[in-house]
Amino acid sequence: MKLLFQVKQKQGVSSKIIWQVLHLKDLLEKLGIHIFISSLGNIDLGDFDLVHIFDCTGIYDSYTFYKNAASQKKRIVLTPFFIDMHEHYGNNPVKLAEWRVGNLLRRELMQGSHMLLLHSQKEWDAIQNILYVTTPAKVVFHDWGGPEQEPVIAQNILDAYQQVLDSSVSPKVNSKFFYTQQYQLPGVSGSQKSEVGSQILDTGRNEITGY
Repeated sequence: MKLLFQVKQKQGVSSKIIWQVLHLKDLLEKLGIHIFISSLGNIDLGDFDLVHIFDCTGIYDSYTFYKNAASQKKRIVLTPFFIDMHEHYGNNPVKLAEWRVGNLLRRELMQGSHMLLLHSQKEWDAIQNILYVTTPAKVVFHDWGGPEQEPVIAQNILDAYQQVLDSSVSPKVNSKFFYTQQYQLPGVSGSQKSEVGSQILDTGRNEITGY
């Protein structure tokens, strides 16, 4: 089995994600898997059986990886690191609007993947409650960081990869999605509302074009 791990090059405060990716690579290679890591969005995937994308908190990079893999008809596994930001951005309607616009692409990425490999049941509950994703998912990283558990986790992930490769089920990318939850945003003035609207439009363009 030959895999490509894809993760954005500049993680900033999320350097622990890079550590997790590198450590998982080491564990899986001990099980005989050939793994390469790339942050390129236009890489030729012809030699790879499967693409594993990490981290969709900053959606542009992961969405670019996804579109490249989907265009080459590759099997895709995603570890999203998804967090419900409604409470965090509760007093910042502009940031909340930006995040919700990004969720449209996050959902397409998750719905277009063949499997999600998650860190907790809480993460899966948030994905289902906010994004209504129906992609098969496994909570595999809940004991990550424990030396005795990590080899077991690596084996479970390898089993998940094999399940994806053996499956004939295609992702339901085009399923309809509408925000149906009611969100109570803080009151904003007319000028602030215009700012929120501009941020929504700008964010939508930025997430898709990268500019």
